[in-house]
Amino acid sequence: MKNKSDPIYHLAVYCLNNDWVVTNRFIDSLIRSLQKTTRMTLDLYLLNNGIPGQSRKAVNSTCLHIYQESVSSNLGYAGGHNYLLKNRPVKKKHRLLILANNDLLFTKDFFTRLVSNFEKLPEVFSPIL
Repeated sequence: MKNKSDPIYHLAVYCLNNDWVVTNRFIDSLIRSLQKTTRMTLDLYLLNNGIPGQSRKAVNSTCLHIYQESVSSNLGYAGGHNYLLKNRPVKKKHRLLILANNDLLFTKDFFTRLVSNFEKLPEVFSPIL
């Protein structure tokens, strides 16, 4: 149960999309995991990396916001994330940042455990500079 004094964590996830079927599974797993915590909001920055941009079915969540960018050619993993970070810089509100490929699937308790570990073991997390 959420305590009024518990902080809300703002998380940024940067993801490269090179296949909409795989990316939709990624987003679905992200939503399922996010539903298990009341202590997090998430901004998903999605780069359509060399594939046509398409509309994802609407996401009905006050905790998740999706922002899309598109490039005409595949920039690769490092190039794609560099592009996203340059064009969608991390905001001051973001306490945590995940760089992901679209084939990552989140477990149902991923974000709950992430927050718990962030609070218990902050020294294992790298600061966002």
